[in-house]
Amino acid sequence: MQVSNELLEKILSKLARRPMSVREVSEWLEEKGADAELKSSILEKLRTWKYLDDLRLLAALVRTELRKGKALNTIRQKAWARGLNSGEAKHQFDSVYEESLREVDSETTSPFEQTERTSESSDSIETQRALQLVEKKFQKGLTDLKARKKAFDFLIRRGFPAGIAARAVQALLKNTTFLH
Repeated sequence: MQVSNELLEKILSKLARRPMSVREVSEWLEEKGADAELKSSILEKLRTWKYLDDLRLLAALVRTELRKGKALNTIRQKAWARGLNSGEAKHQFDSVYEESLREVDSETTSPFEQTERTSESSDSIETQRALQLVEKKFQKGLTDLKARKKAFDFLIRRGFPAGIAARAVQALLKNTTFLH
């Protein structure tokens, strides 16, 4: 009983500092030497007390990464690395992503632009997001080859596929030729 209370207090302390997935807590408990029964008991208590909710954690992670300008595949990888690739979180990823995308977009775009996006494919949405990031980062435009390469590399580091990054840079080039 003493061991379980100590482990419970320690994991509650960890969860107060940083939200964790069920898998992360489970792995931590295994590292601390908890047997299957104790681990199951602690996990059930944490779920009951609403300290563990993979779906809520997934939504928070997706919103945070979208605000950082990360691409869909990068966000998916980060979620899977945190153990959010099983159960309901895995099945709900796409809907959580779309809902979070609308929420983050509503913070940065006009209502007209949001309604336009609802009927578009995920590739075109990703291309628009990439274009917005590049426009924001390279406000003076892309006047030379070096600047174009920087813009392309910037998007690749954010996790956008090469094709989408290239389309965004091309679109920005077209926009800047009209501006100058």
